[in-house]
Amino acid sequence: MSENSKINFRELLKKTAVTYDQAAERIKSEQQRTQVDRFRIGEDGEYAVRVLPLAPYLTASGEIDETKPIRPSFEYPVKQMFIDIKGPAKKKGGKPQIISVPIVCATQEGVNKSVDLIDTYKKLVKELYPEDKDLIDKMNANSYGNKSSLRWSYQRVLYVFDLDAKKRIPLLWQVSFPQYNDFSGRQMKLWEKLKKKDEDAEDPLASFGVSYPLEIERKTEKGNTTYGFNIDSTSEDELDDADMEALFNAPRIPDIIYRYTRYQMEATIEFLKQYDEDHELDIMSEEAMTNAIDQLKGEMDANDQSHFDLTSAGEKGEGKSKITFEQLNDRYNALLDKGLADDSDEGVDLREDIRAYIEDNNLDVVMKHSTSTADVLDAIEEAEENQAKKEKKAEKEADPEPEEKETKRRPRREETDDDKDKAEKKEDKPSDDDERASRRSRRAARPTDDDEDDKDKAEKEDKPADEPEPRGERRRRRHSADEE
Repeated sequence: MSENSKINFRELLKKTAVTYDQAAERIKSEQQRTQVDRFRIGEDGEYAVRVLPLAPYLTASGEIDETKPIRPSFEYPVKQMFIDIKGPAKKKGGKPQIISVPIVCATQEGVNKSVDLIDTYKKLVKELYPEDKDLIDKMNANSYGNKSSLRWSYQRVLYVFDLDAKKRIPLLWQVSFPQYNDFSGRQMKLWEKLKKKDEDAEDPLASFGVSYPLEIERKTEKGNTTYGFNIDSTSEDELDDADMEALFNAPRIPDIIYRYTRYQMEATIEFLKQYDEDHELDIMSEEAMTNAIDQLKGEMDANDQSHFDLTSAGEKGEGKSKITFEQLNDRYNALLDKGLADDSDEGVDLREDIRAYIEDNNLDVVMKHSTSTADVLDAIEEAEENQAKKEKKAEKEADPEPEEKETKRRPRREETDDDKDKAEKKEDKPSDDDERASRRSRRAARPTDDDEDDKDKAEKEDKPADEPEPRGERRRRRHSADEE
């Protein structure tokens, strides 16, 4: 303590010092994106969703936060892509591991960095190698089946309720630009008709009051998958208090999709170095490129301690695989984005890493050849949850907690018990109180990520026909039963 002061600075610093657990949790949160349940269309068939309006940001007192932008829409646009980075081979002389990392465009509104490394790289390729038309064309072409593509995927992101699920929880849905144009065009045509009858008619698709279900039909013919949309104006859906509370409690969409981390930046730098080497270019040593990297590094959050480390990718230590469950999920999502199956080269590599993850973490999961990758990931998640419960139970027996806390925990554990019928009927997985069922939807296959100007593919999409009467009748009966 200073002789001229009665303030004990050491004690003050001690009280505010970060603990190991706090630091570990911060790093973990920085490396992972905000996780929310997602709506996926996994197979051909008919689906129905209730599109949700955008909830505004709120202050601590429950008022609208005027410092946050208010978007007059039900969706947010996002530019993103998956980059494939070659990691060290698992065996000497073997093929390199492919590490798929999702990144967003750093300069788009919402992220608001002054420079993006992918865009800078593309610009320099065009300036320094203008004669290489073949590479430039591939670089600007659609990423489907094109390993040289550096083209952003333009998507729209919104919240929906799955009307065929038992529980109404906000699900994040990412749709391609052509798909968004299709159903938003139908929304405006219907709204125009309603306004002729009632000038104050609300949005028929995403109102806070009464709206109509958006019906989706997926078809696959000769390997070509198309999506048709229709707004069922014969069935009404109104948000009740529980629906609104769930919507306002869900993370805001910008906080999910506009997050650019140091991990993404470092992964992008490594990806572009490999791109240079694969295409015999020399862009990364250009002054304009190194300046862009330095500029972006200076704009990163000083508290962001996440890092992409290629040398440790796939290495093992202390009995735990350094590949995380989150990374396995990301790679599976990337597989779906590219339209690849479990038995593709990348799918087989992913399954090998999943098998290693199971062994390294001593999980009680049997991985059979006939089991799909999605089902294996579900089994891993369930095994880790059971493992965590056993550890908590052992800790409690060693050091019993007060009965009051014990009583608070018990109902929560009971709510996550699997439905006994799930084992008898594998397809009937979702249940009201089974959180894992909603997680499975995040790993279901999703629509192909078409880009904004992918006109050829957009033209192939079949125009939707009106929904057959039986489905509308089923939903109306369910709606009436809910009211009773």
